[in-house]
Amino acid sequence: MSDNRWVYWFFDDEQTEGATFQLRAQRTVIGDAPPPPHARVARVQSATPLEAPRARLRGVAQHHQYTDAAQKRDLESVSHAELAPGPSTVAVLIPMRKNDAWWALSQDQRNAHFAGQGHTAIGRRYADRIYRKLYHSRYLEHGSGCDFLTYFEFDEGHTSDFRALLDELRATAEWAYVDLEYEIWMTKAHE
Repeated sequence: MSDNRWVYWFFDDEQTEGATFQLRAQRTVIGDAPPPPHARVARVQSATPLEAPRARLRGVAQHHQYTDAAQKRDLESVSHAELAPGPSTVAVLIPMRKNDAWWALSQDQRNAHFAGQGHTAIGRRYADRIYRKLYHSRYLEHGSGCDFLTYFEFDEGHTSDFRALLDELRATAEWAYVDLEYEIWMTKAHE
């Protein structure tokens, strides 16, 4: 994925621009997820907001809220790059929403979930095998009904690593604040 700030996800055959994916499966983790999308998925990225009424999910990349400068440098030194399209390139999009109790916490209380052996340390252990990009949706005028869209890519041979990453994150106290989460598993077909 490039450094474009805005992302739009389309779940239909009409979108002809952007990266394309083939749907593998959708799995609900928490809450009431929408019906599984169409078999063809498209991702359009842009440096500026687009008029995209058909986009089912949309988000914007922001600065790292829970990562300090040293952590950011460390993560960048070990992070896996985006993968090329192909039959073994797995892409997983995870839309997520946190409850009102999370947003009522102060910044330092939320940050505590990422510090020490929390969210950031867990993610770092997998960063060399799993590409990750986070988009925010909570404050968009035409949001997606979620707060975050987390996009992952990895080689199919690292599927068990990816599942272990999710299991570790979901076992943290942070996940008590999640009230909607679902996984859209895809194959990255074309960039």
